[in-house]
Amino acid sequence: MKLFFVGVSSLVADQFFELFEDHPLASEIELSLWDDESEAGRSLMINGHSTLVRPVDQAPFAEASVVILAQPEASADLLERASLGATLIDLYSNLSAESSQLAVAGRDRLESGEWYQLAEPVLVAVYKFCQAISAKVEPLRMHIAATLPASVHDRKGAEALARETAALLNGREATEQFLDATLAFNALAQPFVLDEQGESGLERRIAEGADALFDDAEVTVSTVQVPMFHGTSAMLMVETQADQSVSDLVALIDRDNALRFSHSPNASTQSMIGQTECLVSRLRVDARVYQTIQATLMFDENRFGRASALLELLATLVTKH
Repeated sequence: MKLFFVGVSSLVADQFFELFEDHPLASEIELSLWDDESEAGRSLMINGHSTLVRPVDQAPFAEASVVILAQPEASADLLERASLGATLIDLYSNLSAESSQLAVAGRDRLESGEWYQLAEPVLVAVYKFCQAISAKVEPLRMHIAATLPASVHDRKGAEALARETAALLNGREATEQFLDATLAFNALAQPFVLDEQGESGLERRIAEGADALFDDAEVTVSTVQVPMFHGTSAMLMVETQADQSVSDLVALIDRDNALRFSHSPNASTQSMIGQTECLVSRLRVDARVYQTIQATLMFDENRFGRASALLELLATLVTKH
Protein backbone atom coordinates (compact mmCIF):
# COMPACT_ATOMS: atom_id res chain seq x y z
CA MET A 1 0.00 0.00 0.00
CA LYS A 2 1.50 3.34 -1.06
CA LEU A 3 1.07 5.89 1.71
CA PHE A 4 1.89 9.58 1.23
CA PHE A 5 2.47 11.28 4.61
CA VAL A 6 2.09 15.06 4.30
CA GLY A 7 3.42 17.18 7.18
CA VAL A 8 6.45 15.55 8.79
CA SER A 9 7.13 18.57 11.03
CA SER A 10 3.92 18.17 13.07
CA LEU A 11 3.92 16.70 16.58
CA VAL A 12 1.62 13.88 15.54
CA ALA A 13 4.14 12.92 12.84
CA ASP A 14 6.82 12.46 15.51
CA GLN A 15 4.53 10.18 17.48
CA PHE A 16 3.35 8.24 14.42
CA PHE A 17 6.88 7.50 13.18
CA GLU A 18 7.87 6.31 16.66
CA LEU A 19 4.89 3.96 16.90
CA PHE A 20 5.44 2.85 13.28
CA GLU A 21 8.95 1.61 14.17
CA ASP A 22 8.91 -2.21 14.01
CA HIS A 23 5.11 -2.20 13.79
CA PRO A 24 3.57 -5.14 11.85
CA LEU A 25 2.07 -2.65 9.38
CA ALA A 26 5.52 -1.39 8.40
CA SER A 27 6.07 -4.38 6.10
CA GLU A 28 2.74 -3.72 4.35
CA ILE A 29 3.12 0.01 3.76
CA GLU A 30 5.37 1.84 1.28
CA LEU A 31 5.84 5.18 3.04
CA SER A 32 6.83 8.44 1.34
CA LEU A 33 7.24 11.77 3.12
CA TRP A 34 6.16 15.22 1.91
CA ASP A 35 6.18 18.72 3.35
CA ASP A 36 6.62 22.39 2.51
CA GLU A 37 9.87 23.72 1.05
CA SER A 38 11.18 24.62 4.52
CA GLU A 39 11.14 20.94 5.56
CA ALA A 40 11.88 19.30 2.19
CA GLY A 41 15.39 17.97 1.61
CA ARG A 42 16.07 16.50 5.03
CA SER A 43 15.99 12.78 5.77
CA LEU A 44 14.28 10.89 8.59
CA MET A 45 15.30 7.48 9.89
CA ILE A 46 12.17 5.31 9.83
CA ASN A 47 12.41 1.58 10.53
CA GLY A 48 16.14 1.64 9.91
CA HIS A 49 15.87 3.38 6.55
CA SER A 50 16.77 6.95 5.65
CA THR A 51 13.68 8.46 4.03
CA LEU A 52 13.89 11.74 2.14
CA VAL A 53 11.29 14.44 2.72
CA ARG A 54 10.24 15.80 -0.67
CA PRO A 55 8.45 19.07 -1.55
CA VAL A 56 4.70 18.58 -1.37
CA ASP A 57 4.03 20.78 -4.42
CA GLN A 58 5.73 18.07 -6.51
CA ALA A 59 3.84 15.13 -4.98
CA PRO A 60 2.20 12.80 -7.57
CA PHE A 61 -0.88 12.19 -5.44
CA ALA A 62 -2.59 10.15 -8.16
CA GLU A 63 -0.04 7.37 -7.45
CA ALA A 64 -0.93 7.14 -3.75
CA SER A 65 -3.25 4.57 -2.22
CA VAL A 66 -3.63 6.60 0.98
CA VAL A 67 -2.81 10.22 1.80
CA ILE A 68 -2.35 11.30 5.41
CA LEU A 69 -2.77 15.03 6.04
CA ALA A 70 -0.74 15.76 9.17
CA GLN A 71 -0.46 19.51 8.64
CA PRO A 72 -2.44 21.60 11.13
CA GLU A 73 -3.26 24.00 8.30
CA ALA A 74 -3.58 22.76 4.73
CA SER A 75 -4.32 25.02 1.76
CA ALA A 76 -7.37 24.53 -0.45
CA ASP A 77 -5.04 23.70 -3.35
CA LEU A 78 -3.33 20.95 -1.35
CA LEU A 79 -6.67 19.46 -0.31
CA GLU A 80 -7.80 19.35 -3.93
CA ARG A 81 -4.58 17.75 -5.17
CA ALA A 82 -4.35 15.26 -2.28
CA SER A 83 -7.81 13.88 -3.01
CA LEU A 84 -7.03 12.60 -6.53
CA GLY A 85 -8.42 9.09 -6.16
CA ALA A 86 -6.73 8.22 -2.86
CA THR A 87 -8.18 7.42 0.52
CA LEU A 88 -7.71 10.68 2.40
CA ILE A 89 -7.24 10.78 6.20
CA ASP A 90 -7.13 14.22 7.79
CA LEU A 91 -5.60 14.40 11.28
CA TYR A 92 -6.11 18.10 12.00
CA SER A 93 -9.60 19.07 10.85
CA ASN A 94 -8.69 20.58 7.48
CA LEU A 95 -11.62 18.86 5.81
CA SER A 96 -15.18 20.00 6.39
CA ALA A 97 -17.72 17.74 8.04
CA GLU A 98 -19.75 17.80 4.83
CA SER A 99 -16.90 16.44 2.69
CA SER A 100 -15.56 13.76 5.06
CA GLN A 101 -16.65 11.03 7.45
CA LEU A 102 -15.82 10.97 11.14
CA ALA A 103 -13.39 8.14 11.95
CA VAL A 104 -12.93 6.65 15.42
CA ALA A 105 -10.42 3.85 15.94
CA GLY A 106 -12.04 0.69 17.25
CA ARG A 107 -15.41 1.73 15.85
CA ASP A 108 -14.87 2.34 12.14
CA ARG A 109 -13.34 0.43 9.24
CA LEU A 110 -12.03 2.58 6.42
CA GLU A 111 -13.07 2.13 2.80
CA SER A 112 -10.82 2.79 -0.18
CA GLY A 113 -11.28 6.11 -1.94
CA GLU A 114 -13.22 7.82 0.87
CA TRP A 115 -12.35 10.97 2.84
CA TYR A 116 -12.03 10.68 6.61
CA GLN A 117 -11.67 13.16 9.45
CA LEU A 118 -9.94 11.70 12.49
CA ALA A 119 -12.04 12.36 15.60
CA GLU A 120 -10.64 14.90 18.06
CA PRO A 121 -8.63 13.19 20.84
CA VAL A 122 -11.02 14.43 23.56
CA LEU A 123 -13.91 12.80 21.72
CA VAL A 124 -11.93 9.57 21.26
CA ALA A 125 -11.24 9.40 25.01
CA VAL A 126 -14.87 10.06 25.93
CA TYR A 127 -16.14 7.54 23.37
CA LYS A 128 -13.81 4.78 24.59
CA PHE A 129 -14.71 5.48 28.22
CA CYS A 130 -18.44 5.32 27.45
CA GLN A 131 -17.99 2.14 25.40
CA ALA A 132 -16.14 0.49 28.27
CA ILE A 133 -18.95 1.15 30.75
CA SER A 134 -21.83 0.71 28.27
CA ALA A 135 -22.93 -2.56 29.89
CA LYS A 136 -23.96 -0.52 32.95
CA VAL A 137 -24.42 3.02 31.68
CA GLU A 138 -26.59 4.58 29.00
CA PRO A 139 -25.86 8.34 28.93
CA LEU A 140 -28.82 10.72 28.93
CA ARG A 141 -26.88 13.99 29.20
CA MET A 142 -23.18 14.64 29.13
CA HIS A 143 -20.93 17.64 29.69
CA ILE A 144 -17.30 17.52 28.55
CA ALA A 145 -14.92 20.12 29.99
CA ALA A 146 -11.48 19.80 28.38
CA THR A 147 -8.24 21.38 29.60
CA LEU A 148 -6.00 21.87 26.58
CA PRO A 149 -2.18 21.97 26.58
CA ALA A 150 -0.07 24.18 24.32
CA SER A 151 0.46 21.25 21.95
CA VAL A 152 -3.20 21.37 20.96
CA HIS A 153 -1.89 24.12 18.65
CA ASP A 154 0.78 21.64 17.50
CA ARG A 155 4.49 22.46 17.51
CA LYS A 156 3.96 26.23 17.27
CA GLY A 157 2.01 26.22 20.53
CA ALA A 158 4.59 24.16 22.42
CA GLU A 159 7.43 26.36 21.15
CA ALA A 160 5.52 29.53 22.09
CA LEU A 161 4.98 28.24 25.63
CA ALA A 162 8.71 27.47 25.92
CA ARG A 163 9.69 30.98 24.79
CA GLU A 164 7.19 32.72 27.06
CA THR A 165 8.16 30.58 30.06
CA ALA A 166 11.88 31.29 29.53
CA ALA A 167 11.24 35.04 29.25
CA LEU A 168 9.15 35.24 32.42
CA LEU A 169 11.55 33.08 34.44
CA ASN A 170 14.35 35.46 33.46
CA GLY A 171 12.40 38.54 34.55
CA ARG A 172 11.53 39.67 31.04
CA GLU A 173 8.13 40.40 29.56
CA ALA A 174 6.82 37.71 27.20
CA THR A 175 6.45 40.00 24.21
CA GLU A 176 6.07 37.23 21.61
CA GLN A 177 2.59 35.99 22.43
CA PHE A 178 1.21 33.08 20.40
CA LEU A 179 -2.37 33.88 21.43
CA ASP A 180 -3.84 37.20 22.54
CA ALA A 181 -2.62 36.48 26.07
CA THR A 182 0.42 34.83 27.61
CA LEU A 183 0.32 31.02 27.65
CA ALA A 184 2.96 30.60 30.37
CA PHE A 185 1.80 30.53 34.03
CA ASN A 186 -1.70 31.30 32.86
CA ALA A 187 -5.05 29.72 32.10
CA LEU A 188 -7.21 31.03 29.28
CA ALA A 189 -10.94 30.50 29.29
CA GLN A 190 -11.23 30.79 25.52
CA PRO A 191 -8.11 29.56 23.67
CA PHE A 192 -9.79 29.81 20.26
CA VAL A 193 -11.85 32.34 18.34
CA LEU A 194 -15.57 32.04 19.13
CA ASP A 195 -18.38 31.98 16.60
CA GLU A 196 -21.77 33.72 16.78
CA GLN A 197 -23.07 30.95 19.08
CA GLY A 198 -20.24 31.60 21.56
CA GLU A 199 -18.34 28.37 20.91
CA SER A 200 -15.00 27.61 19.32
CA GLY A 201 -14.45 25.43 16.27
CA LEU A 202 -12.90 22.74 18.47
CA GLU A 203 -15.86 22.74 20.86
CA ARG A 204 -18.20 22.49 17.89
CA ARG A 205 -16.28 19.56 16.35
CA ILE A 206 -16.30 17.64 19.63
CA ALA A 207 -20.01 18.31 20.18
CA GLU A 208 -20.99 17.40 16.61
CA GLY A 209 -18.91 14.23 16.79
CA ALA A 210 -20.52 13.32 20.11
CA ASP A 211 -23.96 13.82 18.58
CA ALA A 212 -23.01 11.30 15.89
CA LEU A 213 -21.59 8.78 18.37
CA PHE A 214 -24.20 9.12 21.14
CA ASP A 215 -27.53 9.24 19.35
CA ASP A 216 -29.78 9.59 22.39
CA ALA A 217 -27.63 11.75 24.66
CA GLU A 218 -27.53 15.54 24.95
CA VAL A 219 -23.91 16.72 24.88
CA THR A 220 -22.35 20.08 25.77
CA VAL A 221 -18.65 20.97 25.55
CA SER A 222 -16.35 23.63 26.98
CA THR A 223 -12.58 24.08 26.74
CA VAL A 224 -9.90 25.97 28.65
CA GLN A 225 -6.21 26.51 27.88
CA VAL A 226 -3.73 25.50 30.61
CA PRO A 227 0.04 26.16 30.75
CA MET A 228 1.22 22.62 29.94
CA PHE A 229 3.29 21.46 26.98
CA HIS A 230 1.56 18.10 26.45
CA GLY A 231 -1.13 15.98 28.01
CA THR A 232 -4.86 16.64 28.03
CA SER A 233 -7.49 16.06 30.69
CA ALA A 234 -11.24 16.03 30.26
CA MET A 235 -13.68 16.33 33.12
CA LEU A 236 -16.75 14.35 32.26
CA MET A 237 -20.17 14.52 33.88
CA VAL A 238 -22.67 11.90 32.71
CA GLU A 239 -26.31 11.76 33.71
CA THR A 240 -27.58 8.18 33.53
CA GLN A 241 -30.86 6.32 33.76
CA ALA A 242 -30.01 4.70 37.10
CA ASP A 243 -27.63 4.99 40.03
CA GLN A 244 -24.25 3.34 39.52
CA SER A 245 -21.61 1.65 41.66
CA VAL A 246 -18.02 2.87 41.32
CA SER A 247 -16.67 -0.66 41.88
CA ASP A 248 -18.81 -2.00 39.02
CA LEU A 249 -17.57 0.74 36.69
CA VAL A 250 -13.93 0.19 37.65
CA ALA A 251 -14.25 -3.51 36.83
CA LEU A 252 -15.51 -2.62 33.34
CA ILE A 253 -12.75 -0.04 32.80
CA ASP A 254 -10.04 -2.52 33.79
CA ARG A 255 -11.21 -4.95 31.10
CA ASP A 256 -10.55 -2.42 28.33
CA ASN A 257 -6.97 -2.36 27.01
CA ALA A 258 -7.32 1.28 25.86
CA LEU A 259 -8.11 2.50 29.39
CA ARG A 260 -6.47 2.28 32.79
CA PHE A 261 -8.05 3.14 36.13
CA SER A 262 -5.82 4.97 38.62
CA HIS A 263 -6.32 4.67 42.36
CA SER A 264 -3.50 7.15 42.93
CA PRO A 265 -4.49 10.60 44.23
CA ASN A 266 -1.35 11.94 42.50
CA ALA A 267 -2.25 10.88 38.95
CA SER A 268 -1.38 13.66 36.49
CA THR A 269 -1.46 14.38 32.78
CA GLN A 270 2.34 14.51 32.83
CA SER A 271 2.40 10.79 33.63
CA MET A 272 0.44 10.07 30.44
CA ILE A 273 2.96 11.59 28.01
CA GLY A 274 4.08 8.87 25.62
CA GLN A 275 1.31 6.48 26.66
CA THR A 276 -1.10 4.93 24.17
CA GLU A 277 -3.86 4.49 26.73
CA CYS A 278 -6.26 6.81 28.56
CA LEU A 279 -6.04 7.11 32.35
CA VAL A 280 -9.39 7.22 34.15
CA SER A 281 -9.07 8.93 37.52
CA ARG A 282 -11.29 10.63 40.10
CA LEU A 283 -14.20 8.41 39.18
CA ARG A 284 -17.03 9.11 41.55
CA VAL A 285 -20.76 8.98 42.07
CA ASP A 286 -21.86 12.08 43.97
CA ALA A 287 -24.81 11.24 46.24
CA ARG A 288 -25.87 14.90 46.06
CA VAL A 289 -26.33 14.75 42.29
CA TYR A 290 -29.03 12.29 41.24
CA GLN A 291 -27.92 9.48 38.87
CA THR A 292 -24.71 11.20 37.77
CA ILE A 293 -21.19 9.86 37.16
CA GLN A 294 -18.18 12.16 37.34
CA ALA A 295 -14.82 11.15 35.88
CA THR A 296 -11.53 12.70 34.82
CA LEU A 297 -9.86 11.31 31.70
CA MET A 298 -6.13 11.94 31.15
CA PHE A 299 -4.30 11.21 27.90
CA ASP A 300 -1.60 12.24 25.45
CA GLU A 301 -3.59 13.99 22.72
CA ASN A 302 -1.04 13.33 19.98
CA ARG A 303 -0.34 9.69 20.80
CA PHE A 304 -3.54 8.25 22.27
CA GLY A 305 -5.77 10.52 20.25
CA ARG A 306 -4.10 10.77 16.84
CA ALA A 307 -0.99 8.67 16.18
CA SER A 308 -2.14 5.37 17.70
CA ALA A 309 -5.64 5.86 16.31
CA LEU A 310 -4.18 6.40 12.83
CA LEU A 311 -2.24 3.12 13.01
CA GLU A 312 -5.34 1.24 14.14
CA LEU A 313 -7.41 2.69 11.29
CA LEU A 314 -4.72 2.00 8.68
CA ALA A 315 -4.83 -1.66 9.68
CA THR A 316 -8.43 -1.78 8.41
CA LEU A 317 -7.29 -0.56 4.97
CA VAL A 318 -4.22 -2.71 4.34
CA THR A 319 -6.13 -5.75 3.09
CA LYS A 320 -8.14 -3.59 0.67
CA HIS A 321 -5.16 -2.36 -1.38
